[in-house]
Amino acid sequence: MHASSVPSRSSFPPALRLEVRRAARLSHSLAGLIDRVHPDDACFVWLVGRHDEVRAFVGGVMREWSEGKLDAMRASERIGTYARSLEESIEAFFHPSRRSLPAFRFRPRSDTLVDD
Repeated sequence: MHASSVPSRSSFPPALRLEVRRAARLSHSLAGLIDRVHPDDACFVWLVGRHDEVRAFVGGVMREWSEGKLDAMRASERIGTYARSLEESIEAFFHPSRRSLPAFRFRPRSDTLVDD
């Protein structure tokens, strides 16, 4: 997504900024997680390209918001609902009591889904 197509993240309303940050952490975490999964594992196929999907989804919502097709609350809800559904899937695949993989945590990172 190009910086010119969406306002800078600092100008987002607080709820929208929170969900964009959450999705950015999720995208980054998904990108790193695939290196920790064996290709024969059933969740490997689910993970392939998932971080790019998050970026594309958020980019589409943000484009609609910047064009006035969605208000900030609706954009926040869409991103939040999408992120929660992915987090639930990750929990199902990687919950420490069900897998030998270490507990998975979403960690903040400096990169974003939308340019500042």
